[in-house]
Amino acid sequence: LQRDGENVALRTHIGEIYFLKGDLETAAVHFQHAKAAQPDNPGACLWLAILAEQKGDFSGAADVLAQSASLKDEAALNLRLSYYLTQANRLKEAVAVLEAGHKKWPNNDEISYFLALGYDDLKQLDKAVVLLKDVLKSKPDFRDARFQLGALYEKNNRIEDAEREFRALIEQRPNDASALNYLGYSLTDRGLKLPEAEGLIRRAVAADPGNGAYRDSLGWSHYKQGRYLEARAELLAAAKALPTDGTVWDHVGDVYQVFGDTGAAWTAWRKADAYESSEKVRKKLAAAEGAMAPDDLGRRSLELAAAPLADLKGYGGACEITGTVLGRPVRYAGLLSYRAPAELSLDLLGPLFVPVFRIRLSGEDSFEMDPIRIEGIDPEVLQDAVYRSFQLMRDYLRGRLFEGRPAEHH
Repeated sequence: LQRDGENVALRTHIGEIYFLKGDLETAAVHFQHAKAAQPDNPGACLWLAILAEQKGDFSGAADVLAQSASLKDEAALNLRLSYYLTQANRLKEAVAVLEAGHKKWPNNDEISYFLALGYDDLKQLDKAVVLLKDVLKSKPDFRDARFQLGALYEKNNRIEDAEREFRALIEQRPNDASALNYLGYSLTDRGLKLPEAEGLIRRAVAADPGNGAYRDSLGWSHYKQGRYLEARAELLAAAKALPTDGTVWDHVGDVYQVFGDTGAAWTAWRKADAYESSEKVRKKLAAAEGAMAPDDLGRRSLELAAAPLADLKGYGGACEITGTVLGRPVRYAGLLSYRAPAELSLDLLGPLFVPVFRIRLSGEDSFEMDPIRIEGIDPEVLQDAVYRSFQLMRDYLRGRLFEGRPAEHH
């Protein structure tokens, strides 16, 4: 470098060495020097994109990779660029890159496949179907292409077409659990070929017994065939495995309702609505609420609010404190920390995020607050107000705020 500081190949090679050693900052400096000397240098553009990707800056990665001279020659680089754009939520740009790539490399199955996925995201079903069918003509054993084609048909209620594709896939791969479950559930949900659909689902469960989605499908199959005890057992197991899946909780609510337990059904549907809201679930909730007593609804609402906090061991992060003091607005940045069962602290931050004021509540009654004077407010009154606020916040984080409180839901 002393003899030839503008040697782009050498700069890039040195950057690669630093990258492999884990010194990413120094590597970036060398890649940036190389790019400054040759803005479209393929190596510098690629490595800077990789560094941006590692930081989660997919938009930045896309912007720098888009300048690479190798894009015109390398299909794989176009796929990488489309991936970055997709991750950056720049979907139309990603599809445009893939469309250009498809024109240049019409026989590249990977580009055609990902372009089809892009069309699906843009709700351009016909274009997606044409591409996937073309891919499968040249490569009939392209598993993901056939799966996506079947899924596209199913999502658009073309169930006969979907069934054809999934049966072809299962014939090629008899132990493909995802395909077995997808076809089995699609038929079950529509009330079609229920015994055969159950057999498909059972094969998926046998391949992966711990998979919550497959257990949900089996539970739903039991439900559709009127085997409600078996349905409840499977669906509750699925809910334990997938506690934030709205579809599973919707199914749990349905089976509870069959047993006449409207309260438990309401709780399950509330969870379903929280995780995956839909008009169908909201109608079920409204019907359940019309049949329940206000005090029962109130009690269950409090239990539902407290449930996520039951196993909370700790919580911490940046926060913002806003409000008014004697009519004057105040705003502070802070760091909040909670450690179960009783320790809660808040550090207010000054310039450069340096802590300037601390409040701490520990044990049942130990309270510490740095001295502060606010004109027009009695310090003891201020401290008591902060103490009560902290107690309330801690009771919330412990779940105690919702205990033993009568409530009605209207």
